[in-house]
Amino acid sequence: MKARYDLFELPPRGFAQWIGSAIDLPEANKKMYDLPQPEAGGQYLVRDFYSGTIVAYTFSLKPPTA
Repeated sequence: MKARYDLFELPPRGFAQWIGSAIDLPEANKKMYDLPQPEAGGQYLVRDFYSGTIVAYTFSLKPPTA
């Protein structure tokens, strides 16, 4: 079975970086929530490869630094 979902990290200043893939949404969510908390102002997201839509995301609970 092919991976359908891609996980990306979006740092606060920089370009999105691919960090992995998953076969289904529950696996993608587990992988995303197992990652360390993103740096302040950053986030992780899960993208459906076929539709191109963002289906899940998380963001940093730390306040951004100036």
